[in-house]
Amino acid sequence: MTKAAKGRPRAESFMRPEEYRATISELGLNTVTAAKFLCIGRSTSFRYASGHQSIPFAVAELLRLMKRLKIRPTFPPDRPRRRA
Repeated sequence: MTKAAKGRPRAESFMRPEEYRATISELGLNTVTAAKFLCIGRSTSFRYASGHQSIPFAVAELLRLMKRLKIRPTFPPDRPRRRA
């Protein structure tokens, strides 16, 4: 097992990077729009897609449920945005 920064063990990933890329693609998203939808940074979404960062349980389950239930992501205008 590889070590993450600061000597901590790397967290368990609940979704493989290939599955992340395929799932967001099936939902009509790319890594940038997935980041906006999930309220995460663009670089985090790219790290999920490349396998450089573990995909948390909540993200994996949300994407799987949306795919299974055929729920399309929406971006309502009143949704809170990340500050740059």
